[in-house]
Amino acid sequence: KNNFEANYRFGLLYLTMQDMDNASRYLNTALQLDRNHPHLLYQIGVLMFSGNKYNEAISFLEKAESLNEKNASLYMYLGLSYEKINKPEKAKENYERAIIQDPNDKKLRDLLDSVLIKLKPAGDPYFQSERSNMIDDEKDEEFILPVNDKAIRSRLMDDEL
Repeated sequence: KNNFEANYRFGLLYLTMQDMDNASRYLNTALQLDRNHPHLLYQIGVLMFSGNKYNEAISFLEKAESLNEKNASLYMYLGLSYEKINKPEKAKENYERAIIQDPNDKKLRDLLDSVLIKLKPAGDPYFQSERSNMIDDEKDEEFILPVNDKAIRSRLMDDEL
Protein backbone atom coordinates (compact mmCIF):
# COMPACT_ATOMS: atom_id res chain seq x y z
CA LYS A 1 0.00 0.00 0.00
CA ASN A 2 2.91 2.37 0.61
CA ASN A 3 4.83 1.40 -2.53
CA PHE A 4 4.58 4.06 -5.26
CA GLU A 5 5.89 1.82 -8.05
CA ALA A 6 3.49 -1.04 -7.26
CA ASN A 7 0.44 1.26 -7.14
CA TYR A 8 1.50 3.06 -10.31
CA ARG A 9 2.05 -0.21 -12.22
CA PHE A 10 -1.24 -1.71 -11.02
CA GLY A 11 -2.98 1.52 -12.06
CA LEU A 12 -1.45 1.28 -15.55
CA LEU A 13 -2.42 -2.37 -15.79
CA TYR A 14 -6.04 -1.63 -14.90
CA LEU A 15 -6.07 1.37 -17.22
CA THR A 16 -4.89 -0.88 -20.06
CA MET A 17 -7.62 -3.39 -19.22
CA GLN A 18 -10.19 -0.52 -19.25
CA ASP A 19 -11.07 -1.18 -15.60
CA MET A 20 -11.34 2.51 -14.75
CA ASP A 21 -12.47 2.06 -11.15
CA ASN A 22 -9.43 0.02 -10.15
CA ALA A 23 -7.16 2.17 -12.32
CA SER A 24 -8.40 5.24 -10.49
CA ARG A 25 -7.96 3.59 -7.08
CA TYR A 26 -4.34 2.58 -7.68
CA LEU A 27 -3.31 5.75 -9.52
CA ASN A 28 -4.79 7.93 -6.78
CA THR A 29 -2.93 5.92 -4.14
CA ALA A 30 0.27 6.45 -6.13
CA LEU A 31 -0.56 10.16 -6.33
CA GLN A 32 -0.78 10.36 -2.54
CA LEU A 33 2.75 8.91 -2.40
CA ASP A 34 4.23 11.22 -5.08
CA ARG A 35 2.31 14.30 -6.22
CA ASN A 36 4.97 15.40 -8.73
CA HIS A 37 5.61 12.29 -10.79
CA PRO A 38 5.13 13.48 -14.41
CA HIS A 39 4.22 10.08 -15.88
CA LEU A 40 1.66 9.49 -13.16
CA LEU A 41 0.12 12.93 -13.69
CA TYR A 42 -0.11 12.23 -17.41
CA GLN A 43 -1.83 8.87 -16.81
CA ILE A 44 -4.32 10.43 -14.40
CA GLY A 45 -5.00 13.11 -17.02
CA VAL A 46 -5.82 10.36 -19.53
CA LEU A 47 -8.02 8.68 -16.92
CA MET A 48 -9.86 11.97 -16.28
CA PHE A 49 -10.34 12.48 -20.03
CA SER A 50 -11.79 8.99 -20.42
CA GLY A 51 -14.22 9.81 -17.60
CA ASN A 52 -15.35 13.01 -19.38
CA LYS A 53 -13.75 15.16 -16.70
CA TYR A 54 -12.07 17.51 -19.14
CA ASN A 55 -11.13 20.36 -16.80
CA GLU A 56 -9.50 17.92 -14.40
CA ALA A 57 -7.73 16.22 -17.32
CA ILE A 58 -6.32 19.60 -18.41
CA SER A 59 -5.12 20.31 -14.89
CA PHE A 60 -3.24 17.01 -14.57
CA LEU A 61 -1.87 17.10 -18.12
CA GLU A 62 -0.61 20.67 -17.78
CA LYS A 63 1.05 19.85 -14.48
CA ALA A 64 2.73 16.84 -16.12
CA GLU A 65 3.94 19.09 -18.92
CA SER A 66 5.33 21.61 -16.43
CA LEU A 67 7.35 18.73 -14.94
CA ASN A 68 8.88 17.99 -18.37
CA GLU A 69 6.46 15.33 -19.64
CA LYS A 70 6.34 16.39 -23.26
CA ASN A 71 5.07 13.90 -25.81
CA ALA A 72 2.62 13.86 -28.70
CA SER A 73 0.02 11.93 -26.75
CA LEU A 74 0.00 14.43 -23.88
CA TYR A 75 -0.56 17.33 -26.27
CA MET A 76 -3.20 15.37 -28.17
CA TYR A 77 -5.19 14.76 -24.94
CA LEU A 78 -4.79 18.42 -24.02
CA GLY A 79 -6.11 19.41 -27.44
CA LEU A 80 -9.04 17.01 -27.20
CA SER A 81 -9.87 18.24 -23.70
CA TYR A 82 -9.79 21.88 -24.78
CA GLU A 83 -12.03 21.06 -27.72
CA LYS A 84 -14.51 19.37 -25.37
CA ILE A 85 -14.75 22.52 -23.22
CA ASN A 86 -15.12 24.68 -26.35
CA LYS A 87 -11.69 26.33 -26.41
CA PRO A 88 -10.63 25.66 -30.01
CA GLU A 89 -7.68 28.11 -29.93
CA LYS A 90 -6.08 26.19 -27.06
CA ALA A 91 -6.90 22.91 -28.81
CA LYS A 92 -5.13 24.17 -31.94
CA GLU A 93 -2.01 25.14 -29.97
CA ASN A 94 -1.80 21.70 -28.42
CA TYR A 95 -2.42 19.81 -31.68
CA GLU A 96 0.41 21.84 -33.22
CA ARG A 97 2.68 20.88 -30.32
CA ALA A 98 1.70 17.23 -30.77
CA ILE A 99 2.59 17.41 -34.47
CA ILE A 100 6.00 18.86 -33.60
CA GLN A 101 6.57 15.82 -31.38
CA ASP A 102 5.27 13.35 -34.01
CA PRO A 103 5.13 14.97 -37.46
CA ASN A 104 4.14 11.74 -39.25
CA ASP A 105 0.97 11.04 -37.26
CA LYS A 106 -1.98 11.48 -39.64
CA LYS A 107 -4.51 11.39 -36.79
CA LEU A 108 -2.90 14.48 -35.25
CA ARG A 109 -3.04 16.32 -38.57
CA ASP A 110 -6.72 15.37 -38.94
CA LEU A 111 -7.46 16.71 -35.45
CA LEU A 112 -5.69 19.97 -36.28
CA ASP A 113 -7.57 20.28 -39.58
CA SER A 114 -10.91 19.75 -37.85
CA VAL A 115 -10.24 22.46 -35.28
CA LEU A 116 -8.98 24.86 -37.98
CA ILE A 117 -12.35 24.52 -39.71
CA LYS A 118 -14.07 25.56 -36.47
CA LEU A 119 -11.77 28.57 -36.16
CA LYS A 120 -12.31 29.96 -39.67
CA PRO A 121 -14.33 33.17 -39.59
CA ALA A 122 -17.57 33.25 -41.53
CA GLY A 123 -17.16 34.79 -44.94
CA ASP A 124 -13.40 34.12 -45.19
CA PRO A 125 -12.81 34.17 -48.99
CA TYR A 126 -9.64 32.09 -48.68
CA PHE A 127 -11.25 29.26 -46.77
CA GLN A 128 -11.91 26.17 -48.85
CA SER A 129 -15.20 24.74 -47.71
CA GLU A 130 -16.82 21.39 -48.35
CA ARG A 131 -18.69 22.71 -51.40
CA SER A 132 -18.40 20.39 -54.35
CA ASN A 133 -19.62 22.20 -57.48
CA MET A 134 -20.23 25.61 -59.01
CA ILE A 135 -23.87 25.78 -57.90
CA ASP A 136 -22.81 25.09 -54.31
CA ASP A 137 -20.01 27.65 -54.64
CA GLU A 138 -22.46 30.35 -55.74
CA LYS A 139 -25.20 29.46 -53.26
CA ASP A 140 -25.92 32.32 -50.86
CA GLU A 141 -23.50 34.61 -52.73
CA GLU A 142 -24.46 38.06 -53.95
CA PHE A 143 -23.06 39.14 -57.28
CA ILE A 144 -23.13 42.79 -58.23
CA LEU A 145 -23.29 42.94 -62.00
CA PRO A 146 -22.23 46.15 -63.68
CA VAL A 147 -25.14 47.40 -65.72
CA ASN A 148 -24.95 50.49 -67.91
CA ASP A 149 -27.84 52.68 -69.11
CA LYS A 150 -27.87 51.15 -72.61
CA ALA A 151 -28.35 47.63 -71.19
CA ILE A 152 -31.17 48.82 -68.93
CA ARG A 153 -33.03 50.51 -71.84
CA SER A 154 -32.52 47.42 -73.98
CA ARG A 155 -34.08 45.16 -71.38
CA LEU A 156 -36.97 47.51 -70.71
CA MET A 157 -37.77 47.75 -74.41
CA ASP A 158 -37.59 44.00 -75.05
CA ASP A 159 -41.08 43.02 -76.21
CA GLU A 160 -40.30 39.41 -77.02
CA LEU A 161 -41.05 38.18 -73.51
